[in-house]
Amino acid sequence: MLEKNKQASMPRQPSNLTGTVRALRPFVPAKNFEISKRFYSNIGFTIKPLGDALAEMQVGTHPFLLQNYHVEQWAWNFVMHMLLDDVHAGWTHIASLDLASRYGVEHP
Repeated sequence: MLEKNKQASMPRQPSNLTGTVRALRPFVPAKNFEISKRFYSNIGFTIKPLGDALAEMQVGTHPFLLQNYHVEQWAWNFVMHMLLDDVHAGWTHIASLDLASRYGVEHP
């Protein structure tokens, strides 16, 4: 038992995957695939179709995969983190798009 705990606390060695991983992209669920693609396109992502049920969404050098697949419990727990150099400029851009009225979103 002591040996097992000792191994768990030891620092891990660098992965031998360094230099071999070409991409690491999350799969994002879409309740309505066409509307979701349009939404991400509206805020500045480019769309690269990868078939009927999958699209690569990319802004700058940062892509994710949008899938035409939706499981309610998983979707409600999904989180994506985007870090901006200038949050004010990013929010000004988003606010100028009037997404709430374009997509029928009501404010609380």
